[in-house]
Amino acid sequence: MTVAPGVDRYHHVTEYYRRATEGHVYIRETLDALLDTVAARLARLGGTPRILELGSHAGVTTEALLRRCPEVEIIVSDDNEELVAMSRRRLADRRIEYHAGPVEALAQPVDLVISIARHHHLPHDYLAGVHRVMKPAAVYVVADELCPEYCTGEHAQRIARAEVLRMARGYVLTSRAGVAAFDESGTIPPEAIELEQLRRRALWRWYRFVVDHAVEHGYFDVAAAELQSARDDLVTGSDAEHKFGPLIVERQLALAGFAQLSKRLIGPPEDPERQSMFVYEYGLA
Repeated sequence: MTVAPGVDRYHHVTEYYRRATEGHVYIRETLDALLDTVAARLARLGGTPRILELGSHAGVTTEALLRRCPEVEIIVSDDNEELVAMSRRRLADRRIEYHAGPVEALAQPVDLVISIARHHHLPHDYLAGVHRVMKPAAVYVVADELCPEYCTGEHAQRIARAEVLRMARGYVLTSRAGVAAFDESGTIPPEAIELEQLRRRALWRWYRFVVDHAVEHGYFDVAAAELQSARDDLVTGSDAEHKFGPLIVERQLALAGFAQLSKRLIGPPEDPERQSMFVYEYGLA
């Protein structure tokens, strides 16, 4: 995100978050659904829950959470020093604990973990750390923009029965034999190559819709940012952006020891190509 000389970066970034919430299709609805889900879960917990938020988002989402649920303890986990500094500035009058590094290094376990638009950015093994830091009855609430589903037929069956999911240079390996072959010779099986082609085609259809929506509503800065994300996401194995479909994400969580408690689609149920935004609740299996 570039900033013109002399422009206060804090105000630029926070203003962009506001405009993205308005100009990116379904983001506001997804944030509202996340807050509704968290508030309902906290009402069941009672007391003063300890919440771990993955990613600081310059304090924007933390502030929204505190407006809905003021009586909570929040730990924000983020290695981005600039965004953390912005969060500290925005929330200077609130007691927020900030944590850098692996989440499993937290001194105390948590009652609730929240992730919004972070799952597809985090390292693929991050779930093990989240699992370790959760209390036995804790819940992980995941709100994310995924790739609209592209795993169908044999691909869907293979993902559903996968004994392992290994992301190898952006390709999804679903068997121990496939992982061993990759580790030995770098071989990618044909079904993984085909699945990646399906992913990129589904993503392009989604990004075209998002960009067109932003342009039609006058949010050209949001459209430009989404075009950059599309560029990154269409590069197989990109570290900047790499969205998988719901079946793969759900299998990732299952294999990491999580049990799905609820799933909410934000978007049209009749149009699979627009089904990208989801809010999940997961407990420990």
